[in-house]
Amino acid sequence: MKRRQKLAGLSLTAVALQDHISRETGLLQKTKPVGGHNTTEDKPNLQEYVLDPQPPPLTLAQRLGLVDAPPSLLTEYQWNEIKQISNRRGDSTQPCPIC
Repeated sequence: MKRRQKLAGLSLTAVALQDHISRETGLLQKTKPVGGHNTTEDKPNLQEYVLDPQPPPLTLAQRLGLVDAPPSLLTEYQWNEIKQISNRRGDSTQPCPIC
């Protein structure tokens, strides 16, 4: 019985690592359905833009602790703290160096 459990754990680890590597290398691509229409109407939004997309869900290997998970996004509180520091420095008063 112990041997069976050990093999099951080893199999799960192997599958988790294979899945993680496949996703990280782009071998597993999710396909989007063809031909759909976006029915949501764009409404003017006076809030700030969110530039970072939602991160993909953790892989099984990351959830099992076999591979490090990516760093988490800033919380609303952390983002506001950084924004206040930037405003105090006057970063927004200068033109964008990239533009």
